[in-house]
Amino acid sequence: MHILIVEDEPVVAKRLLRLIEKILGSRIQRIHHIARIDEAEDYLSEQAVDLLFLDLNLFGRDGFELLCQKIAGSFHTIIVSAYAEKAAQAFEYEVLDFIVKPFNQKRLEKALGRLNRVQGREAPGLKYLSLRLGSVRSLVDIESIEYIRADGHYSELHYDGKTSLHDKSIEALQSLLPGNFVRIHRSYIANINCVNALKKLGGGVNQLELKSGECVPVSRSRVKDIELIFR
Repeated sequence: MHILIVEDEPVVAKRLLRLIEKILGSRIQRIHHIARIDEAEDYLSEQAVDLLFLDLNLFGRDGFELLCQKIAGSFHTIIVSAYAEKAAQAFEYEVLDFIVKPFNQKRLEKALGRLNRVQGREAPGLKYLSLRLGSVRSLVDIESIEYIRADGHYSELHYDGKTSLHDKSIEALQSLLPGNFVRIHRSYIANINCVNALKKLGGGVNQLELKSGECVPVSRSRVKDIELIFR
């Protein structure tokens, strides 16, 4: 298990390291500590992490900034914070648990027990994708997305009559999205819940007609799979 601790208080970070190692033992493959949000962003963009321990006040910056970006991640998050009043907001992001400072070993064991229960089961589907629009990061409800089009190393999200560029590739998004998002073409993923019909136009040309009236291409190799969905 690869664990990342994002905590700016050295004493708290050291205590977390010690107790996590005591509780999990040989299950830990790697455990790393970072104190700043920008460094954590870089680390998470390059490393495959299984579990994130996150403080919500990091040198005056809000840990929710990182949690917001985590929406498109595939790891679990446990919040460790003195701000108990932020627990409800944190659980909106489907965090695994919220530990209030100061904490003891028993409380940490309880949180890691939740991890044991969810591992080996399918993770709950994501509810949001995080977008950076200029200097602002916002959340898009996944079920509002009609389709996604590949754009080089990025992806275009089409939702609510809008188009926004996401900083992950279509392959990366495909691995994170729930099952109603289906790869219909090398360059397209469609939300099957937003589809009216499969249209065969002849000459090997196939399209999905969306509820918005827009049509997106379906590759020949994907047609049979799409037909099975609509049977």
